Amino acid sequence: MCFPTGIVSTPRGRAKGRPYRNRGFLLKRLLIIIVLLWCHHASATCPRTVALAPNLTEIVFALGKGDCLVGVSEGSDYPPEAKKLPQIGGYYQNLNLERVLTLKPDLVLALQANERQTPVAEKLQKRGLEVVSVPSESVADIKAAIRSVGARLEVTGQAEAIVAGMERDFLGLRERLQKMKMAARPKVALILWRTQGTLQDLYVAGGTGFHNELLQAIGVQNIFGDLTTPFPRIAKEALIARNPEVIIDALPSHTAEDMRTSLALWDRLTPLQAVQKKKIYPLALAEITIPGPRIGQVAKTLFETVYGH
Repeated sequence: MCFPTGIVSTPRGRAKGRPYRNRGFLLKRLLIIIVLLWCHHASATCPRTVALAPNLTEIVFALGKGDCLVGVSEGSDYPPEAKKLPQIGGYYQNLNLERVLTLKPDLVLALQANERQTPVAEKLQKRGLEVVSVPSESVADIKAAIRSVGARLEVTGQAEAIVAGMERDFLGLRERLQKMKMAARPKVALILWRTQGTLQDLYVAGGTGFHNELLQAIGVQNIFGDLTTPFPRIAKEALIARNPEVIIDALPSHTAEDMRTSLALWDRLTPLQAVQKKKIYPLALAEITIPGPRIGQVAKTLFETVYGH
């Protein structure tokens, strides 16, 4: 190997002159350079990342980049490894800006056009942090979010594979529906949230957003599909007036006891067709509220819930 003059040691017998550095020192310098280059590459492909919403946490893990996460929002409980990460407050409220800063992130993932997250994202950007904001309202938004995060983390191939899997799930449902001969589409109410132990504060799938798209994908009629918000709050009287044939009571924290309680509660609303026909389906499906990589599986579960009974 050829080294520049003044780097290698002087052979014995060589005239004395300017001191030379030995090869050991050169190798150490070279090793330092290699380590610095590797660290630069690692920080580019696996930046210290904070996810400000549970769906963003899921996306990062699904992309195989969970090791990049140094902080997540409350509610980030999937996969189970996410529960072990430091939390930075709620994704819809009480986001802790200072907590985010103490984690020294290289990258912050946020929800686009979110009235609670946008101000926080703007403050973080003013502090010099990189913020990638992604949409989350529709199925198309979910795909776009996966692709955007995948591009930033340099795993576009994995992102495309996830999107392709989602598309296969929805295609499979369309093919199954084509084989079914239905005189009319079932009228369905999808309950997304209510006060535990009561039928108060009912939040349902409205006519916009990915929940409505899920109901369309399984071939049912969303009885609140005319409402122009993603998850409107309704009174039980409005539910009785619309009289669904099927009610899917999809609450994130359903235990076996919760499901029995749920059925007992709904049974009191005897005017409902769904009660009379015994088509009240409590569903333990936490991921139904998450606009993330599992959305295709959610659609398949809803399909089986409606048609598999």
